[in-house]
Amino acid sequence: MSLSFLNEAASTGKGAYHIETSKTNKALVVANYGSGETPVISLDE
Repeated sequence: MSLSFLNEAASTGKGAYHIETSKTNKALVVANYGSGETPVISLDE
């Protein structure tokens, strides 16, 4: 299996260091170290 580019989205903060998908794989949570923000990005199919 290999990865391929599909899309991109801004993490809306500084220093993104941890990325996790939701249990349903419908959202992506990003922890931004520099700004302290934790945005949730919707994963549209």
